[in-house]
Amino acid sequence: MKQIYLIDEHLSSKQNGVGTYVRHFARMFDGADYNVNILSFNAEVKELCISVQDGVYKYSIPYCAQGNFMKAGELICPLLSLYIEDKKDNVFFVNHSPCSDFMKAIRANFPKSKIVFTIHDQGWTSPLLGNSENLRKVLAHRKVNNIDNDTVRYVRNFCKEEKKMYQIADAVICLSHSTYQLLHEVYGASTNKLYYIPNCFIKNSNGLALSKKEARAKLYISEKEKILLFVGRPTKAKGIFELLKTFEQICATFKDIRLVVAGEVHSLGDFTKLTPTSSSHITYTGLLNPEQLNLWYAAADIGVLPSYTEQCSYTALEMLYNIGIVVSTDGWGLNEIFHNSQNAIVAQTTTINDAFTQELVKAIEIALTLDCESVRELQIKSKMTCDRFSDLKIHAHKYKQLVNRITNG
Repeated sequence: MKQIYLIDEHLSSKQNGVGTYVRHFARMFDGADYNVNILSFNAEVKELCISVQDGVYKYSIPYCAQGNFMKAGELICPLLSLYIEDKKDNVFFVNHSPCSDFMKAIRANFPKSKIVFTIHDQGWTSPLLGNSENLRKVLAHRKVNNIDNDTVRYVRNFCKEEKKMYQIADAVICLSHSTYQLLHEVYGASTNKLYYIPNCFIKNSNGLALSKKEARAKLYISEKEKILLFVGRPTKAKGIFELLKTFEQICATFKDIRLVVAGEVHSLGDFTKLTPTSSSHITYTGLLNPEQLNLWYAAADIGVLPSYTEQCSYTALEMLYNIGIVVSTDGWGLNEIFHNSQNAIVAQTTTINDAFTQELVKAIEIALTLDCESVRELQIKSKMTCDRFSDLKIHAHKYKQLVNRITNG
């Protein structure tokens, strides 16, 4: 029996793609040969609680070390060793970064067990806005225009930490081809321990399908309005500032239009400064549960994903499947999912700030003026794209193959 231990952080997973990954993970290991356990850190409990649901064991571990559990491995792992027997058939799946100290603690307390690290993001992607050429220059100590010294130091230090993590791990899962190549070429990771396994998109996982009319009635949204939907953490790397500046321009031409920002907002004052005349046409929903988000997917006309960088975005796949008309970018990782005029309207991110804003303006205007036939064609091709990521049997086979290889080797 292979014992799978998935390491999760309860608080952050409620608002990012790791949470979706965790919800889908157990389905990769069906059958009698695998037992899935979830180690949920910073859980909303006062003491360690162990429960089981649908055959999955969950270890709920209370808030500790001021929430930074990855720095408390020397304290936490000895505690876990009282409940988890160290065996060669154990595999710990680590999903949070940076965590080399935590991985060392796992190794010290469970020397027979194996460790798999999954790359949901890397430390360079946000500060360098997904520009991998700038990363290569930074690591080669070459000058990069418009990148300050603090950013350069941060990226170099984070990359050193990531190299340690990849060296400790018995296997590293990359969600995109681009990251797989980068790890081999730039981080010097051996391809023997690298695995390309993109996220698995499980269709209809957000609840019962609703018509656009039904969804809008529940949300008190007019049937006349065109709804643009942004889903995710509204940060610079996600392109939120360019999107808001774009919407301010778009509103001058298209009157019955609304931008919906679905995600937890911490800088509302900064956002409203960018939309002085269009703020009344913007809805900030805050953090939504899957059922609430499903309503907005059903109500939306266009999904907008203006990110500079992603790995393998669940939001991208959800928008393609549930909306079918998506405005996105050719940013890091996104260019493996979206192709202009084939399954999306793609804005170029080769230039940033005002130039990128104008690219987004053009892309959204195209999406807003598509005729009915073009809409249908894009929606069909969008669902075909989702099909490439939706075969649970193929994804499960890849995960089982990885586990069997590192435990039997």
